[in-house]
Amino acid sequence: MTFSIEFHPKAAKEAKELLRMNLEFATEFKEYLKILTEEPYKFPKKKGKLKSCRALNFTVKGNTWRLIFRILEARDAVEILAVGLHDAAYSAAERRV
Repeated sequence: MTFSIEFHPKAAKEAKELLRMNLEFATEFKEYLKILTEEPYKFPKKKGKLKSCRALNFTVKGNTWRLIFRILEARDAVEILAVGLHDAAYSAAERRV
């Protein structure tokens, strides 16, 4: 099954800014979006306020980034809630759940 990718409006804005600023980030980000369309369940579930979410971690130039998402099974979609460095991504995702 292939899932579509949807962005929370604020997460879309975050992603666009990061993609413009860093070509290496853009390359990694696009690869992980492809993986999410194919295997979103392989990433660990979160706990607490984000128990309906999962997180994908990736490193670019020594910085570890988080992509927080949830799986919308009824629509066969993955909704990206936040993209950013650890604390910023989790804080943003908690506000958007």
